[in-house]
Amino acid sequence: PAFFIALTDDPEAYAIENAIIIQLIAGVSGAVCGGLLADVWENRGLTSSGPNPAAMLQVPAIGLLVAGSSMYGLLYTKDYTTAFLCYCVFEPAQKTFFAPMFVAVQGASKPSLRDVILGVFMFLIWDSGAAMGSVIGEGALTYQDKLAFIVPCNLAGGLILWMISGWYADQRVCTSCTEPIMKPC
Repeated sequence: PAFFIALTDDPEAYAIENAIIIQLIAGVSGAVCGGLLADVWENRGLTSSGPNPAAMLQVPAIGLLVAGSSMYGLLYTKDYTTAFLCYCVFEPAQKTFFAPMFVAVQGASKPSLRDVILGVFMFLIWDSGAAMGSVIGEGALTYQDKLAFIVPCNLAGGLILWMISGWYADQRVCTSCTEPIMKPC
């Protein structure tokens, strides 16, 4: 928020835009659309080429590449409107990562280890990002410099996911497994 407040004379207006437009609408729609797109692309396909078993990694890869590019535009513009529009692209694109990626991690894990592996994965992506942000946050850097680490992380993450997406389809533990139903005590 401090980055946008520095670009505008009305911090209160930004707080409302951030809370309602960006976080609620763009964030939620990005997560839902990411999961929906990955499911449709994986099961039916988006073109005449048919189903794509690698979609669970390719949708997050595309989202991270778009998010990294829009964050670059956001950080290096001096115009509030342009920065706001770039952030409106960044937020849903970044959120397309979560739903398909969690499914992909679970799909490549043995059912007995899924919770542990997903927990480790969540720890790595959130806590490593928080640690990087804390380390970079120290010192007399500008907001652009402090946030700039997002760009290479997103671009590298997107490229890595795209490169391993072909391998993922062969690593799926069970493509038609149902979760065990718990019997009441």
